Amino acid sequence: MLLETTIHKKNIVANEEEKIELDGSFTKLIEKTNTTIRENLTNSDSNSTDLAYHCGKSKIQLNKILQPTIGMTLNTLIPEARLLKANYIIIIIL
Repeated sequence: MLLETTIHKKNIVANEEEKIELDGSFTKLIEKTNTTIRENLTNSDSNSTDLAYHCGKSKIQLNKILQPTIGMTLNTLIPEARLLKANYIIIIIL
């Protein structure tokens, strides 16, 4: 589970050319979640309910899939993604 979490964290900040491939039953859903998060990183109005809607699931359903798969819920994943992206930008600037 830690490896999957690390892979997903890298996917959040990776450029399209650096995309890491995943295997598993929820790969497409996680890729959709990842893409939606990336597209909305700068949208401060975007929240976990919006993310779940864009992925075609309810917030509860998506949390039940994400928690065991990547070890995070939507409420931790979205802020984590924003922090990782900010960290990535800071590293590039420095």
